[in-house]
Amino acid sequence: MTEHLARNLSRTLFQEFLDPVLAEHRLTGTGRVYRRIGDDGDALIVEFQRSTSSTRNAYAFFVNVAVVPHAWLQKTRSDSTSADAEPPDFPEGLIRTRLIKPNSLWALPREEMLRILTSGRVPAGIDSGDHELWWIDSPQAVAEKGPTLRRLLAEKIVEFAPLLDRAVLRERLRSGAPLPGDCPRDAALAVLLADEGPSAELDDVLSSLDDPQSSFVDWVRRYAARAGNR
Repeated sequence: MTEHLARNLSRTLFQEFLDPVLAEHRLTGTGRVYRRIGDDGDALIVEFQRSTSSTRNAYAFFVNVAVVPHAWLQKTRSDSTSADAEPPDFPEGLIRTRLIKPNSLWALPREEMLRILTSGRVPAGIDSGDHELWWIDSPQAVAEKGPTLRRLLAEKIVEFAPLLDRAVLRERLRSGAPLPGDCPRDAALAVLLADEGPSAELDDVLSSLDDPQSSFVDWVRRYAARAGNR
C-alpha cells in the first residue's frame, strides 16, 4: 500500500528542519512530543499537535511550547495518586504558547490588522486563516515553510529555556517582567514560593489572590508545609 503523502511530508519536515533544532537544545522524545527535563524535575516541552484538519495528503499541525515546573505539575495532578508516573504534557504547562505564522493577518500590529479587516481586502502574501495552524501539503511547502519553522522554533526555545532556572522564573514573576507565553502569574509565584516552604512573601501573595480561602490556597499551604519539612 502506498504510504500517505502527509506522512512522507511530515517525516521530511522533521528530519531536515526540526529534529536538528530539537537535538541542539537537548529536547528528546517519541512521537511528536519532545521534552528537556532538569535535575529538579522541571520540564521544557515542545509538542507538535496534529490538527483534525489533516488529511492523507496534508499535514496540518500546531506547535506548542511550555515550561512545567515540577511543583506546578504536583498542583496540576494533585488529585492523582501517581503524580510522577507519567512525564508532563503541554496542557499541564505553567507558561504556554503556540508558534504563530509570520505572515498571519493576526500577527500584524493591531492598527494594521484592523485597517485590513475594515477594508475587506487582504493583501497578497498575508494569511487570513488560523494564525497558529501550519499546513504542509507538498514538497514545495516543506522547502518553503521548513526554514521559517526552524527559525521560529529555535527562537521560542531560547525564550523558554532560561525559565527552567527556578531563580530566573521567580524573579520574572516577582518583577512583572514579560514572559514568552500565557501564565497565571500570581498562582505561579505562589506555587514556586511554596516549593521553598512557608514564608512571609508566600503569605503576602496568597492574601492578594481573589479568593484567599480557596481550595488552591489550601493546597499551596499544605504543599509549603511539606516542603518546609523536607
